[in-house]
Amino acid sequence: PYTTLFRSRYRAVSPEIAVSILMRDHETASEQALLALKKLEQEKVRTGEGDSLWAIYGDANIEYKIQELFRKAKSHVSCVAGDWYLRFLENAPARDIPLRLIIISSSPLLEEELRKKFRGKNTEVHRIPLESVSSPPPLVAVPEIERAWKYLKFENVLELNVDDEELLMGVAFFSDGSSVLNTRNKGAIIQMKMWNQLFWNWFLGPDAKQPS
Repeated sequence: PYTTLFRSRYRAVSPEIAVSILMRDHETASEQALLALKKLEQEKVRTGEGDSLWAIYGDANIEYKIQELFRKAKSHVSCVAGDWYLRFLENAPARDIPLRLIIISSSPLLEEELRKKFRGKNTEVHRIPLESVSSPPPLVAVPEIERAWKYLKFENVLELNVDDEELLMGVAFFSDGSSVLNTRNKGAIIQMKMWNQLFWNWFLGPDAKQPS
């Protein structure tokens, strides 16, 4: 029998060609992945995930989530934010929908800056000075609240309610660091909304407009 031997020959290519090939393969893979993700997004079926509580860590992830919630809002946005999270609102899109923003900050200039950024006709911006929350309001009748109060970090507060459909809550209320909880659980959203109206409006005073 005859055996045919094939000898492979290789030739080096220039760095420019090699990079071009790698970039082309990368772009093709990215396009395929994007198409697959879009298909999954269109086909996904809602299950009981609305009751889930998701943790989000890191400044970049939190800022992206805040921007996403502002973009997807359809009827209203309600937000309470301390100094730590106010920086994440800088790139949040200004929408022509009702916005109620309560900031907890020692800087009076921030209130005016945020009024200029979110200058829609249905926008409310209120400021609670950080020094005003140095003691609990009388409506909080919890044993030893005075002792616990001194550990609360109001500059780390975040409560972002979008359309009463999705809620973002800061968990750094008792510590430093960037981490939030995200949920679509209706019970949690309504409970936080009720707490918001009672608690923060007490600090704002009787002249503060009640949220819808």
